[in-house]
Amino acid sequence: MRQIQWAGVLAQGLGARLVVTHLGFYGPAERADSIQQLTEIVSDLADWLSKYSKGTVRLAIEPSGHPDVFGSREEVLELVHRVKGTVPVLNLPHVAARERTSFEEADELEPVVREFVRASEGPTYLNFSGVEFYGPGEFRLTPIKRGLVRFDPLAEILAERDYDVTVISSSPLLEHDAMYMKLLYERALTRRWSKLHAPPAPRAPPKPAGALPTPPPPKALPKRAPKPSPKARRPPTRSSGRAPQPRRRAAASPRRSEVHRGHHRRR
Repeated sequence: MRQIQWAGVLAQGLGARLVVTHLGFYGPAERADSIQQLTEIVSDLADWLSKYSKGTVRLAIEPSGHPDVFGSREEVLELVHRVKGTVPVLNLPHVAARERTSFEEADELEPVVREFVRASEGPTYLNFSGVEFYGPGEFRLTPIKRGLVRFDPLAEILAERDYDVTVISSSPLLEHDAMYMKLLYERALTRRWSKLHAPPAPRAPPKPAGALPTPPPPKALPKRAPKPSPKARRPPTRSSGRAPQPRRRAAASPRRSEVHRGHHRRR
């Protein structure tokens, strides 16, 4: 409690509006008893902070990505509903790891954003970064491009301008990913503006009065299959009127070493 109180003192001096915290492990008791004890601690902290800052600083509770730590989506929303002077902070990577979902589509994510906006009763704060899952919960935060949760569905929701949401980068690449989220948000705004202000489709010019109806176009004749090209034939040779004679081989000339037998006779 002392650390949270000192954070409230610094927040009041800096002109901040929220002190954001986790509430720690459930404890060895039953989970219902642990939640009741944490609720009483949060109530005392919220009362002290409200009196010290004269209502300018409020206590904010964010979800946790580990199942052994207090902070599921339902627990956080129920706590801020019961304790006056507290607001929820939507830490989207922690909720994704706790619920083992990546929120690939805007339709899956919008109910979560709507719940936290309704419970905040004013401007809503949202933390975003990449995240890796391990076992039943969160392993670590990562840069957005390496994580399992994309920013594009959230950018589509925020581009509708229906919610007053402040997005805070909690990525290891703090400034780089903040500018990257700003770029994705501006692209979503451009797509929305293009849909709303798309030029109308061109219309056909009106026909003059008394004009004859346009005859239907003639039907195209069916195409015939091309005839096969005739095979190339050799031109006929001139015939001499005689039957072709078989071709004879020329007799080999006698070798020089072959002579008549009579020449070898002795005289």
